[in-house]
Amino acid sequence: MASLERQIDHDGPETIAAIVLEPIVGTSGLYVPPVDFIKGIRKLCDEHGVLLIFDETMTGWGRTGRWFACEHFDVVPDILVTAKGITSGYVPLGVTVFTPAIREKFLDTAFVGGLTNEGHTLACAAGIANIEVYEQEGLIERSAALGEYLNKSLLELQAMHPSVGSVRGKGLFACLELSSDRERRIGIAGYRNARCTIAGEITSRMLQMGVFVVAKWDFIFVAPPLIISRTALTEAIEKLDKVLAYTDELVRC
Repeated sequence: MASLERQIDHDGPETIAAIVLEPIVGTSGLYVPPVDFIKGIRKLCDEHGVLLIFDETMTGWGRTGRWFACEHFDVVPDILVTAKGITSGYVPLGVTVFTPAIREKFLDTAFVGGLTNEGHTLACAAGIANIEVYEQEGLIERSAALGEYLNKSLLELQAMHPSVGSVRGKGLFACLELSSDRERRIGIAGYRNARCTIAGEITSRMLQMGVFVVAKWDFIFVAPPLIISRTALTEAIEKLDKVLAYTDELVRC
């Protein structure tokens, strides 16, 4: 936080329109920041007149066990952008949400901009219907409950497999980070596969057992559908357990 404050002072807050971030980062490793960090950024933005924009394209719509990940930090951004989960991906739709203060600015000052498919009737209808399903089927609460089970299960895998360096996540949004040395936090593949390529082998072995996962470098991402049953989630974890025997062998070599 101190380094960010120094950077703002160095550049001059008057030159900074906004700070944009994912409250929980996605494909760069699914790191969950401390609550004080996100609250500290909110405070810095308020002090310097800088807008805070959250990108919740990946973390929104129940993925982390809350409607939006910012709720875990009790922080409200000035602008929130989101997509994907609002229609469950069936119809492309992106949304920009802003505070009343931002809205009032544009009541008197026209915003000259737009997109070809802006306000697309079909996409908006799909979004409304999808939100109704989230509410009626309790999928946000389901994500939180199954997320606790997922986190516990992945921690058990970490205890059993020396190749699992750490486990991170919120709700049904989790990541296993592989490591050849837990104490020194040395990866097996390394950044940009600097040491070896294992992601392809992991995804291939999982797919052969009927489970699709996303793997990248030393990261194995676990983000099942919010409607997944506990039985299906357990089966997927059991298959991941088998694949981790392969990464364990790489560590022992």
